Order: sequence, then structure tokens, then C-alpha cells
Amino acid sequence: MSNQEAEAFIKKLDEGLAIAEQEMLRDKASRGESVVYSDSQGNIKHVLASDVLAGRVLG
Repeated sequence: MSNQEAEAFIKKLDEGLAIAEQEMLRDKASRGESVVYSDSQGNIKHVLASDVLAGRVLG
């Protein structure tokens, strides 16, 4: 696999992951569910998926 092919594959993979993340967030938001992530200090955070979609979560 050439360098150009590898870069194209990685770009496609990143795009697919971004789409999957948005779909997951919309699905969870429709059910009023939260998601879990860690902040920059490694602390575990629980936030509503709707807040993530609305951009109300910094991190």
C-alpha cells in the first residue's frame, strides 16, 4: 500500500467514525441518555448526549 493509499484509507476511516459518532449521539439524545468521556485531567464525566450535540460540553 502506497503512502497516498494509506492516507486515503485513514481519511475514509476517520470520516466513517465521525458519522458513526454523530448517529450514536443522535440515537442516545432521542432517548434522553448520557455518554461518558474523560476530561483533560482524566476525570470521568457523564453528560447528556443532547448537550454534546448542542455544543454545551467543553472538553
